[in-house]
Amino acid sequence: MDSPDEANPWASEPQLAPTVDETTGVSSRRAVLEVIDRSLRESASTLRPMTVLIAEFGNLGLVNESLGQASGDLALGVFASRLSRAAHVGETVGRISGKSFMMVCPGQTDAQLQARAASLVQQLSAEMQIGDRRVQPSVHRSEEHTSE
Repeated sequence: MDSPDEANPWASEPQLAPTVDETTGVSSRRAVLEVIDRSLRESASTLRPMTVLIAEFGNLGLVNESLGQASGDLALGVFASRLSRAAHVGETVGRISGKSFMMVCPGQTDAQLQARAASLVQQLSAEMQIGDRRVQPSVHRSEEHTSE
């Protein structure tokens, strides 16, 4: 039987951890957390605002249960693609957990993000075709801001 380190080559060499999430094609958790760290340091030194939007595919479990995990993975890919297309130049989208994604928005003020958030929720919750079934994602969001 494989040991955990043999099954996961990244466990023993964290510098080799992937920067792209294999299922969705967006930044990995590790990569997006590094972007947040850099953006926070830059925000503090330049006094330029930075916001983070967290979007969650709320009913992914239902998709996995009713259509299977492969279909759930396809739905996650569509969800991530929609979020990526909505990102502005200089923003980073990453998958931070099974059904949660983060968009790092350097230079965005609270008001700017609030104006975008409603549109993002609408885009992300639009019905999608997965195989021969239609899936209606439920979307949950939250924002975090540095001082303006």
